[in-house]
Amino acid sequence: MKKFVRVSSRVDCDYTGLEEPVYRLYVNDELMSERTWRWQDRYLSEELQILAEPGVYTLRYELVNSDNAVLTVGTLTKTAGMAVNDVAVIDNEHFEIL
Repeated sequence: MKKFVRVSSRVDCDYTGLEEPVYRLYVNDELMSERTWRWQDRYLSEELQILAEPGVYTLRYELVNSDNAVLTVGTLTKTAGMAVNDVAVIDNEHFEIL
């Protein structure tokens, strides 16, 4: 049976030049988000809301135009809410829906 869970991580991007970097966020091989980074000296709290079957999932960030940028992803955490007991964080790239 599918469960609804939420996980989040802090994302920061340093870049030089005028071209704003673009990054993509995948869960397993499914594209969940593509964003253009438009901020300096800021970070985002990237929150994923997922409805999926129990199992282990891989979280992956990918810079699309990485020539002028460095993407830093912080610790993956469970997001508080009703389904907090339905998800376990394994490491910064993996979580499990229980």
